[in-house]
Amino acid sequence: MGASTASKSSGSAIAIYCTNESERAFVGDGSVVYGCPSQAITDQLRRRGIDVLTAIEDGSDELPDDQLLETVYLLGRVLFTQDIRFKALAENWQRQSKPFAGLIFGHQLGGTIGHYVRDLELIAQTSEPSEWLNVVEHLPF
Repeated sequence: MGASTASKSSGSAIAIYCTNESERAFVGDGSVVYGCPSQAITDQLRRRGIDVLTAIEDGSDELPDDQLLETVYLLGRVLFTQDIRFKALAENWQRQSKPFAGLIFGHQLGGTIGHYVRDLELIAQTSEPSEWLNVVEHLPF
């Protein structure tokens, strides 16, 4: 695992981490499109000065969900996913009082790329990492 500790952009208070599940969520013409959940969200967040790291970039894309949740906690990043199983895992950790850095869940059919970009940008610019500890939030707001 190649955990990256890329510094946060001056435009964001927290750093976003995107899971491998969400990165594989969008399928085009028979091929998998990688991104957060699509490359468009990752690119747009970065253009807006938001520090985004994906599991593929980090070398963590093959980790089991529980290990990835621990890795993100160690990196101090809020995790964004569209994987319902990952959300269920984080909710289970909440019940067990097992610490994690926070999880933002966006249902695959629940919003547009623009909604997710705006909400994630707002979260990154207006909240602090400590506010997200052991929190599971749903998007769009």
